[in-house]
Amino acid sequence: MFQRKTFVKNRPGRVESGHYLSRAVRMNRLPLVLLPALLFLGCAEPEKPTVSTATLIEDPTLLDAVLARCTAGDEEFRASLECKNARRAVDAVAVAEAEEKEKEKEKEKEK
Repeated sequence: MFQRKTFVKNRPGRVESGHYLSRAVRMNRLPLVLLPALLFLGCAEPEKPTVSTATLIEDPTLLDAVLARCTAGDEEFRASLECKNARRAVDAVAVAEAEEKEKEKEKEKEK
């Protein structure tokens, strides 16, 4: 087993003994441990904001692109908020088109 050495004050010509690492050395290791952790956190890709349903309804090209990614993506992406918003937008567009057709039929009947 290791034996603990007793602390001897620094005298000229003598080496300080005690802990196997002095306090200064232990404190200098802290940045070496924290720096890689901070680098890994800083290198993460920022999340893109999710596209709202209203934006998807207004922009059919964007809606088509999001739907293509949803069908080609994995299960996790299919369950994402962006895919849910795209499905809601498709439903809203379909309902709006159905309402327009009904209005056109009513106008034709009135004539």
